[in-house]
Amino acid sequence: MTTEWLFRALAAGALLYVAALAAAAVAGWFRLPRRWVWAAAMAGTLLLPVLALAVPGSLPKLRLPAWEAAVVETRGSLASATPAVSDDIVASPAAPAPRPLPRAARLAWLAASLAMLGGLAWSYARLRRIPLRAGEVDGVPMLVAERAGPMVLGIVRPRVVLPRWAMESAPDEERRLIVAHERAHVAAGDAWLLALAAAAVALMPWHPALWLQHRRLRLAVETDCDARVLAAGASRRLYLQVLLRTAGQPFSLPALVPAWTERSSHLERRIVIMTSKPPTRRLPRAIPLALLAAGVAIAACGVASSREPAPDERTGVIQLSPDGGTATWERGDVGIEMRRPPPPDSSIGYLGFSPYFAERPAVNRGGVRTWVPVQTHPVVATIERGSPAERAGLRPGDVLLAADGRDTREPPYHSGPIRPGESRRYRVRRGGREIELRLTATPPPTPRWPPTEEDFRQAARMPGR
Repeated sequence: MTTEWLFRALAAGALLYVAALAAAAVAGWFRLPRRWVWAAAMAGTLLLPVLALAVPGSLPKLRLPAWEAAVVETRGSLASATPAVSDDIVASPAAPAPRPLPRAARLAWLAASLAMLGGLAWSYARLRRIPLRAGEVDGVPMLVAERAGPMVLGIVRPRVVLPRWAMESAPDEERRLIVAHERAHVAAGDAWLLALAAAAVALMPWHPALWLQHRRLRLAVETDCDARVLAAGASRRLYLQVLLRTAGQPFSLPALVPAWTERSSHLERRIVIMTSKPPTRRLPRAIPLALLAAGVAIAACGVASSREPAPDERTGVIQLSPDGGTATWERGDVGIEMRRPPPPDSSIGYLGFSPYFAERPAVNRGGVRTWVPVQTHPVVATIERGSPAERAGLRPGDVLLAADGRDTREPPYHSGPIRPGESRRYRVRRGGREIELRLTATPPPTPRWPPTEEDFRQAARMPGR
């Protein structure tokens, strides 16, 4: 789990929210349920990043234009301890390693999820402790609360709860509409849907798009239920009166309530949806909007998918020559050849880094290809693991300005002879500052043979040929 994965999850959720807005508008024009649109958006926001993490390559890739600076082709002499690379191969620079999600962020994520799940469980427990008594409306058993309701209580065995004012002071027709609305919730399984949606938000509490989708889902559950009650023959005028009357009654519940106790917090929007008429020429207007929703949803899948591995991250095939003196690594149409290096000279000190002078190709008037320097100071290309350069703090990309007080633009540059145990002081430029580093040479290590996959990948990262 990396920082890149986190940002991809945020971007995919935002795109799914936009796609769901378009799809819900189309569904509303044709009097189709909106809640499944938002349920699908929440499921995608939650599952797409998980799928990209658990099964890499399972999602379609979204190929975006690469906005990259011009790459300067380079060549240069590499350290003697570095294996030789075939002149037929142009090596590509290494892709930056993904940055893992900080441990503090993961702990904060876990704490927020546990706190939300605990809060939902606590609120539901408080709801279960509300004093209830049995009641009946037109032969249908109900539960009656002093101030809570109307609502649906429970998931496995949902029950309709009516407030005392609805049982005692509401007219019979209004009471029947209230009961019809809550029973429509029970018949549609809305308690399960909203419980799962609340759990989804608790699993990714840091995702703003998931919160917005959850809010839209709660509204869609109520508007779909309104549409089912009206489609069953209820009077629209009377139903609106009941909605306004119910919203104006006291409603006592814990601050953090489970989603299935939805009340009329979206009252204005519900009234607008119930009283509006579908637009004329719905189909011509719906087709481009539906295509937009589908395209944005596909883009969300591409954004959520993990990035395509760089060439040096893919697995190749390693083959040794019959005499064991040459090893080749082939991957598709790319091949790298390494020759077995001679035993190292123990009298030559080892620092463990490879500098290069950046150059670009040019053709003179005679048609001869030459190399023109584009940077006078050498730049650190690679650093061996566990080497004196790594222990001293040298980094790839550092510009070598001076070695033991000598300007590196003058021969013999940085690479004068050095013996094991001797030290060399380097002045390097890193970003906008200059620093001093002291490297103490050690005896050269014995080159590993035969080379491993990592050796070939390291050779592919060399910025030369």
